[in-house]
Amino acid sequence: MQCLLCGGPPPLVEGHLIPDFAVRRLKKDGPSGFLRGENPNRRIQDGVKEPLLCPDCDNRRFSDAETSFANRIFHPFLDDRAHEFDCTEADRYFVASLAWRAIVSRLRTRTTGDFDYLPDEVAAMEEAAGRLRLYLLGAQQYPEEIEQHIFFCGPDGHGQFLGLNAYLNMANDLQIIGRHDRLYALAILSGVVIASLLRIPADSLSEWRYDTLLIPGERIRAGGQTIADRIFGGILAARAEALYKSRDQMSERQRAKLRDALRDVDWERVAASRQGRALIRDHLNSEARDADESG
Repeated sequence: MQCLLCGGPPPLVEGHLIPDFAVRRLKKDGPSGFLRGENPNRRIQDGVKEPLLCPDCDNRRFSDAETSFANRIFHPFLDDRAHEFDCTEADRYFVASLAWRAIVSRLRTRTTGDFDYLPDEVAAMEEAAGRLRLYLLGAQQYPEEIEQHIFFCGPDGHGQFLGLNAYLNMANDLQIIGRHDRLYALAILSGVVIASLLRIPADSLSEWRYDTLLIPGERIRAGGQTIADRIFGGILAARAEALYKSRDQMSERQRAKLRDALRDVDWERVAASRQGRALIRDHLNSEARDADESG
């Protein structure tokens, strides 16, 4: 198979769909040192990899922008060292690469049965992938109609949605999600939510005007951001609740492994960490929800 970006010949690299810096950070910050996905009975040591790119595209085209985003935005935010970020063209390139990877990865599953998109959504995905590809190759300017948004999450959110703080702060996720007349490329990078609006009604763009828009040369501030798009918010809540409830399906064997992994954990450190605070807040939110329902 040829490189899906430049069309170059094989071999292709088994590259991370979610950037390696985010995978390593999630493992480092987590209490057990392992990852778990939607299947709670499968312990994961690394992020999902797929053969999409040739070595040149993987190492030369994408690597520099990933490193820049990780060192200038991702790690400083998670370390609580910075809360204002001047966006650059490299940031736009990085976000575009995430959206493109998400799209082409999903399109590759069309023949496997794990593909639940309407024909008009497929057409929108193919159109967006083509435009993003030309931008990533340097053949045209960025397609401005595909807006990019970055939302920085704290671990202490109040609300009725099960597991939302843990999902936003303790997960890595990369999805293409369609609802009604909207299509989003969604990336969750353990505290940083990135959305590319592949298709959205023009009169709904005002729902994305609360200090989240990525524009090179402009500044984004963590704090005070709002996502007013209720459809997108509902998507986040639904994915969070599904992961939260999947814990009930963990086998006793996996529970024993988890207990062993956590035996020597410094729980005071965990409780003070972003991930620990997210878990505690979700527990308190769940108790409040139960009290409201029983009252």
